[in-house]
Amino acid sequence: MAAPSELMMTDTVRAVQRAFTLVRLMNKQDSWSLQEIAEASSLAKATAFRLLHTLQSEGYVCMSPKRLGVYRLTSKVQELGAGLTCFTIFADLADPIIISATREMGWPVSFAMPSAPFMRIVSCGMPYIPERSAKPTSMGGEHWMFSSAVGAAYLSRCRETDVQACLKAGMTEHDPGNTYLVPTPQALSSRIADVRATGYALRIANASELNSAMAVPVFIGEWVIGAIACSTFPRSLSRTFIEKMLPPLVEAASRIAQACGGVSAAPVSLDEGDAVPLAQVRRLFVVERGQAMIRTASN
Repeated sequence: MAAPSELMMTDTVRAVQRAFTLVRLMNKQDSWSLQEIAEASSLAKATAFRLLHTLQSEGYVCMSPKRLGVYRLTSKVQELGAGLTCFTIFADLADPIIISATREMGWPVSFAMPSAPFMRIVSCGMPYIPERSAKPTSMGGEHWMFSSAVGAAYLSRCRETDVQACLKAGMTEHDPGNTYLVPTPQALSSRIADVRATGYALRIANASELNSAMAVPVFIGEWVIGAIACSTFPRSLSRTFIEKMLPPLVEAASRIAQACGGVSAAPVSLDEGDAVPLAQVRRLFVVERGQAMIRTASN
């Protein structure tokens, strides 16, 4: 027999599940009677009433003052999604691909998005291959855009105006310890040219670092949304490693782009006049420090 604490936890979890079920159900129409909610949710009327009373006491449900016994959601329900950003939206799409790629490649794979002048890790495969990971996870970590592999890969697909905006963000970043170095425009242009020529970016670990990384950009048509990286121990980053890992890494980047509603992320020419095909509806990013917004625009 389960301990009382286990039974209590089970009942508590079930109550939370049922409460969210009611919230999702009540989103389908403006108002509900207790009878309608009980029938639609397959809950006993007494159970539905208790849940509604709890939601009402928390401000998520109210009873119409003119129609007693009729319930509706309040605007406070919107607060439940207040923390949802493009980072979490794209993380949900990328997570199964990142996990699959990590297991297939045998090394941790991560997906990063811009939060200029940093790249934020929004999906990480490290927990799924701990024996080859330098730390439990890099989820939520930020990497300096101008020294990381994901940063170089991302910048390699950016328009010149966006590159300049990232440079400006780097120069205005408060850095009392002089930890982050901002390259000159010439040095950054040379770095970007190298990445475009090879199709990937590398970050070679220094003596105090635990891993090196290889990264490729993730883009939807002509709009770059981030970069995907495969990290490894410094001694393992060899030419053989790069040649073996690059094709599946590019494939994973393509799958993320497709999951986000775009076109294939196969390499294309960046020469002027070579138009990159766009999705019928494309996502444009406005990226600021600590914030990234998505807006849609028709071709």
